[in-house]
Amino acid sequence: YCKDMTWTGGLSSPSIAGSSALDIYGSLTLTSGMGNTYTGTIRFGSTAASSRTITTAGNQLRSSLIFDGAGAQWVLQDPLVTYNNGTDLILTQGSLNTNGQYVYLSRLISTGSQTRALTLGSSEIVLTYSSTSPGAWALGSSNMNFSGGTSHITLTGGSSRFSGGGLPYYDVEFQNTSTSYLDGSNTFHDVSFTGNAS
Repeated sequence: YCKDMTWTGGLSSPSIAGSSALDIYGSLTLTSGMGNTYTGTIRFGSTAASSRTITTAGNQLRSSLIFDGAGAQWVLQDPLVTYNNGTDLILTQGSLNTNGQYVYLSRLISTGSQTRALTLGSSEIVLTYSSTSPGAWALGSSNMNFSGGTSHITLTGGSSRFSGGGLPYYDVEFQNTSTSYLDGSNTFHDVSFTGNAS
């Protein structure tokens, strides 16, 4: 458990390792060139209304990320790239702003009845999850304040499912040759399929 975790200024090529869960109640700031083999879940939890920041500094994360703080706000400062196909981003409560940054994940999930906000701006979001349950993108509209901006969401996994919760999106693209699934009375600027669609 910690408030802020800051790696800038670390000497002798610092690194983070292990797999135990990590709870951060403030901001996370990594530094360029550091070692990272840490695979534990990172939970961002805060009740403070002030903005928290996440800076990866070019490091790929190997962790699933959970945002769970009533009234809390998190803002990405640079691209958020995860390492493999098992890394999820789960927004349980609070506000997440991708701030127009590039995001590469397995799944993005935000369902339930807690108060949440997701702001995408001009972000390019790539999701790699290949199963239809619950899907690569799963958003619920209950107590959700959503702004799709001019974002572009790309699903690359086979048999991808996009459960949009009846919300307004900009561009969504299914890049696979298997059947893709699109759920909800959503609206789009543009939606495209490489393979079959249901």
